[in-house]
This record gives sequence, structure tokens and C-alpha cells, in this order.
Amino acid sequence: MRARLEIDYNYEPRYVDSEHCRFLTEAECEDFDQDYGRQLRERRLNPSEGDFKVLVLLIKFSDHADKEVPPREYYEELFNGSGPSDINEVGSMKDWLNTNSMGKYKVQFDVRDWEVAPNTESFYAAGNAGRTSDLQEIYRDVLTKIDNEGSVTFTDGYIDTDGFLNHLVVIHSGIMAEIGDLSCIETSFMDRIWASGSYSPKGGDNVWRSKDWFEVGGLVIASAFDAPACNKNTGELILEPVKLGVFAHEYCHGFGLVDLYDQGQQKLVVGGIGRFGIMASSQGWDISLATPGHLSGWSRERIGWMESITIEKDGYYALQPMEISSSAYKITHGYPDGEYLLIENKYPMLYDKDVEQGGIVVYHVDDTKDGQRERSYPGGEGWPAKHYRVAVVQADGQFHLEKGTDYGTKTDFFTKGMMLGSGGDQPNTDGYQSGVLTPTGISIEIMSNPSFLVVIRVSGFNSRSAGLNLDPSDGIAVDDKASESPVDFDGDYSAKTSSEVLRWVLALFSGLGLMVGLAIAVL
Repeated sequence: MRARLEIDYNYEPRYVDSEHCRFLTEAECEDFDQDYGRQLRERRLNPSEGDFKVLVLLIKFSDHADKEVPPREYYEELFNGSGPSDINEVGSMKDWLNTNSMGKYKVQFDVRDWEVAPNTESFYAAGNAGRTSDLQEIYRDVLTKIDNEGSVTFTDGYIDTDGFLNHLVVIHSGIMAEIGDLSCIETSFMDRIWASGSYSPKGGDNVWRSKDWFEVGGLVIASAFDAPACNKNTGELILEPVKLGVFAHEYCHGFGLVDLYDQGQQKLVVGGIGRFGIMASSQGWDISLATPGHLSGWSRERIGWMESITIEKDGYYALQPMEISSSAYKITHGYPDGEYLLIENKYPMLYDKDVEQGGIVVYHVDDTKDGQRERSYPGGEGWPAKHYRVAVVQADGQFHLEKGTDYGTKTDFFTKGMMLGSGGDQPNTDGYQSGVLTPTGISIEIMSNPSFLVVIRVSGFNSRSAGLNLDPSDGIAVDDKASESPVDFDGDYSAKTSSEVLRWVLALFSGLGLMVGLAIAVL
């Protein structure tokens, strides 16, 4: 065809037909093709703001037709319940999304009855844990049945403006492949399905389409059961119904969020940002899928659930808990484009209720990196050129996350009296995008204990700051743009919403004559 169109250059379009490049130069063809590819990827990302309905399909493999599985009612509560229950320790999937989005993403899950797929578990796994197979075949017949019956009106909140199902959650009767091979499980993990989440299913021209040509957008596929175990005494298989964590993690891939655990070639359990964000670990701080934690500020900002405030002056800045606010600060001063520090307050509450101690979390971000693939640390191979895209600046300076020693502990938080300075021993605020440590001059000092409101002092923007004796009465900046929490919670906290926090701060510092406001900083 290229010869017929008299195309004699080497570039082969990936997203458009060669016909579209017939009268274009090679450079023009490549630009057109890549731009169209970007549009396709953006179109397939699931909307992260609005009111939605999402189908949840419960599917047994043909060789599991008589297998005992949790009833539909279990998943109804898991996905649509309100607050704590016998199934949800803190809240449901619906609650989790509402909390993390600060009310921007509201969803009602339509949990269907169990159906039986036409083929076996090993058929769909295709000898590779389903990682290269067309997994839409698992749900194709069930969706077609729903479409033919007319039991769901897809235009009633289930599809986006491009004609894609907002998300589709598929829960199958098999045992998760992620656990590997166990003595009490007869099948190899390669003949089971690995949990996955994406913003678009595989299938190419073979994608499922409804009678009205609607397609599946984001897709989550996971087991109906939690991680299995073998009884030490009897050798019998122990299975418990799946908990929230796996669905929350995989669901967010549909918004375009990437994994933040270590993705390097060397095997390392978790790594990356560890328990500081669900896109690295969905097991939370108690190693339980029931309380999987929250999204990190970096993840939330990428999908419009948070807008960080860039610090541009020396001063005092206050942070509310990330769990119930959109409060986070960014420091770009002294860093090249794409590199910055992101600062948040993590507090033991809601899905982070098992966090050890809490305090300030500082992320060192280099968005020029390809994910979490380049793991290193001071004294390690390739440091500092090799580093994560998103790294937790660990206060204890041990770099345990990079070394795989732990998932994150209380000594990684910055608490009252600690300072993250420029230059000198690690950790510090030095940049490393260029492959060489570059001092920024920025210092961050923690002025208060872990609490509902933590104050930090930032200096290094002004040449005079090195000799400046800042005092809290000079001014404090509070992020009063943070959305009011959409979630009711119990606990002895000083305040429960952003407006209450502001009133609390005003009352606390009124005797010192502080000026409170978003843009106030030491001049």
C-alpha cells in the first residue's frame, strides 16, 4: 500500500492509516500520527470528576460453576456501603473514591448477580496469568446478555461523552495469581488470573461493542477472594472474601494513574513510595486490604483531585491532613523543569488510621524519569543519576524504601524540630535531575507535632534568609482553598472542615497578631 501511495520514507504510522500521510512529509506524518495517538489515549482515560454509574460483574469460570463464592450482597456492601460495617472497616469503595476526590467523584455501583462464563479459568489465563491474553473474553457474553435483555440503559450515567463505559469491574471466581504457587492450590499461578486495571481493554478490532456501539472504557479484573493461605495443620486451602484495597488500586489505573512501587528489573517487594500511597501498596499501614490507605498528593493532583500551592517566598505554612483536604505545597525554586518537592501532612485517620505517628511527608519528584524503574540511593550504583520518579524523602536518612528493607515506618516522617536543609548529608533538598547533586538553598523546618494542623517554616528564597530570624508572628500561610471534606468521621479532632480549621488557627494565633491567609508570607 505504501508503494501504491508513493510513500518512500521510513516512518510507519502506528495510529492512522498510511492514506492519511499520502501528501505529508515524513516529519508531518509522524507529528500527525503521534498527535492522534495522544488524543486516543486521552479519550480513553476515564473521567475523574462527576456523577457516574459503574457495572460490577460477578463471573464464575465454567469449571467453577458449583464453586462456593461470596453472595452478591457481600459485594453490594463492599462497593456501595456507607461507613464502617462488618465488611468495610472504614468505608466502602464508593466512600473511598468520594473521600480521595474530595467529593469530585461520586459513583453508584450496579452489582449484578453471578453469571457463568463459557470457558475455564486456565483458558482465559492462557498460560501466562492472563497478562497477555484478551481478558475481555471473560465478560463478553455477560455484557452481551445485559445489552440484549435491556436490563441496563447505558445512556443513564454508565457511559461518558465519547461512548465508553466509565469503568467496568469484573470479579471472577478464581484465586489470584499474584500469590504465586502454594502447596494447597492444585493449579499453577500461570493458569490463574493476575489482577489488573487499565483505562482501555485489549482487543483491537475485536473489542466488545453494544448494539448502540458503546465500548468498555476503564477495566478492573480481580479475584473474588483475598490472598489465600494453607492451613499449617491440615494443609487445607483458606479463602476469605476480597477486601477493598485491590479494587481501589486497580480502579485508579482507569484514570491514568501509574504504579508507584518499584518497577526495576531487580525483584524488590513494593519499594517506590511504599505505604505512603495506594498506587504503591494497597495493603495500607496494617498490611491489610481492608484499610488500604489513601492516594498520595502526587497521584491526586494528576487526576484533578488536588491542586498544590507553589511556595514562592520564605515564610510559615500550615498543612491540614491530606486524608480530608486538598492541602499540599510544592517547591520548584532551585530545581529544573519537571523536578520539585511536594509536601503533605499525613495523619492517622480514615483509611490511613493505622499510620504510625504521622507527620510531614516530603516527596522528591522528577517527572522526566520513566516511572519507578531506576532505584538507587547514596552509595548505591548510579546514584544520583539513578532515582525514582517519585521518591519519599525519608527523614531517618536510611533509604529503606529503595533498599527494600521496609514499606515505610514512622521514622520516615518529618516531625517537630526536624529540618530538611540544602547540601550536606542526605536527606536534603538538593536537586538531582542532571545526575549531579545541586544545592537549592531551600530549607524546611517542622514547627509543630503531628496533628490536625502542622506548621512548617520554609526559607531560602531570599538572599537575606540565611541570617533572618523568622518569628511566627511575622505571618503564616494557610491553604484555605482546600475543599471541605465530603466525609463524616468520628474522632477527637480540633476541627472537621477547612472553614473550621481557619477559625481554629485564627483563635490560636490571635494573641500573637498573626495575619492568616493563603498568600501571606514573610516579605
